[in-house]
Parts: sequence; structure tokens; C-alpha cells
Amino acid sequence: MESLLYSRARTERVRARRALTLAEVMAPLAAFAGAVHLGLAGEHFHETAWLGWLFVADGVGLLAAALWLDATGSTPAWRAAAWASGATVVAYVASRTIGLPGQAVEAWDRMGIGTTAAELVVAVAGVVVVSARMRARSDRAAWSVVAGAIVLAIGGIVWVLQGPAAVHGAHPHDGGGTRAGHTHSEMPAGQAGHGE
Repeated sequence: MESLLYSRARTERVRARRALTLAEVMAPLAAFAGAVHLGLAGEHFHETAWLGWLFVADGVGLLAAALWLDATGSTPAWRAAAWASGATVVAYVASRTIGLPGQAVEAWDRMGIGTTAAELVVAVAGVVVVSARMRARSDRAAWSVVAGAIVLAIGGIVWVLQGPAAVHGAHPHDGGGTRAGHTHSEMPAGQAGHGE
């Protein structure tokens, strides 16, 4: 019986060391992504204030998660890193496929792809670590976090699949035969079909 308890305790220590080592690898990736977002916040303020603040919040969130993960390797730190990284991945993919609300679709870029790859690695590692710890501890609260992440991911996928028209709504100036909210037949003669 005593050897069984010793074996279990040793296994838990090995798992904790392995997880801490993984945290030490993932923390710099999250910190890199956070630093990139903070560095790019200024130019995004020129586009739209909310987008600049989103970059600031994302950068601070990723840096805080990286520091917490590096310092403790705890389950809550892994959850924070997975959520911050995962949400950023969804936002980047949306910005390149359907556009963010009020923004045009942006081109894929090397820095964005590299940063998003780092975030994706952190998010996947976080889900794996939290899932493994949930199995080991049967932590119901942790399952709710994973369920929430799945719902968020499904919502993001649905949002991406809907396309820009469903997200941005139809605009009267998008060539749908209207101008200033009027059909061509309602406009005075000579104005229908002219550009603005």
C-alpha cells in the first residue's frame, strides 16, 4: 500500500514538472504575441479607437497570462492563457476572412500569421493541460470552462461561415441598385446609375 502511494505521489510530481516545463515554453510565446499586439496598437488607433483599445487589451491580457503561467503553471493560469490566445486567433482569422465589425477584410501578413501560430500553440497546449488536469481531478468548474471555449469556437466558426454581408449588413451604397436609400426608379431622371 505504501509503495502504491509513493508511486502515485511520484507520478504527480513528474506530471507537475512536465507541466511546468511546458508552461515555461508557452509563456514566452504568449508574451511574444502580447508584445506584438501592444506594438501594433498605435497604428490601429488611427483606424478606429475601439480596434486600438482591443489591441491594447489583447496585448496586456496575453502578457499577464504569460507572466502568470511562467510564475505558477497553475490550472487557472493555463485557462487564462488558452482563453486569451484562443480569442485572439478567432479575431485574427475573422479579420482576414469576413472582416471585423465596421472594418474591411484585411490581407494575410507574415507577422500576423506567425503571431497567430504562436497563439494557436498556446491555446491548444492550454486546452490539453487543463483537460488532463480535469481528468485527474474531476474538476467540474474546469469542464465548464472547456464547454465555454467550445461554444466560443463554434460561435466563431459560424460567424466566419456567415460571411461579411451577414455580419456587416447590407448597405444602400453597395451597388444593390440603390442610392441614398432610394431605388433607381425613385430617383429623378438623369441621376440613376451615376456614381457618387
